[in-house]
Amino acid sequence: MHVETLFAGDRRIEKLPDANDNNELWQKLGQALALNNTVTGNSESTAKSGEAAVAGDPTEVALYLAAKQAGFNKSALLKQLPQAAELAFDEDRKCMTTLHQRDAGIVAFTKGAPEVVLDMCIDALGCEGSRGLDRNRVQEQAEAFAVEGYRVLAVACREFSELPETARQTR
Repeated sequence: MHVETLFAGDRRIEKLPDANDNNELWQKLGQALALNNTVTGNSESTAKSGEAAVAGDPTEVALYLAAKQAGFNKSALLKQLPQAAELAFDEDRKCMTTLHQRDAGIVAFTKGAPEVVLDMCIDALGCEGSRGLDRNRVQEQAEAFAVEGYRVLAVACREFSELPETARQTR
């Protein structure tokens, strides 16, 4: 399994832009794909296959590798944004959240079923910054991807001044 297409910044793209692109949208998306997973193992390429020697859920591995190919290195990011807590995926929540310590507080990255993640959001981050979320447009795009046969996930982020109580209970 691998990432074939993304919908971000009101457009469909084939791959995540390079980590050197300082646009906030691409930085947050790259960080989310690199950090919001339980992938384990060596992320360096193996001589035999050229694939990263990592293990985990195939969807998470695909997202992790998409981020890595764009230059978002999980190990390096974890030094900048150490993981403070994780709310694991479960059938009730239908999403996974990792929370990371930053200089100015906490950043949470969530991925999961589009209808669930969209219900948590009030804004959308685009190439020009934050703006109102057009839920219908995003849901329609998610449904169009599903009709094309894609596995569809939504990704979101949120900033907190401190670790939320619900995350403290999981530590």
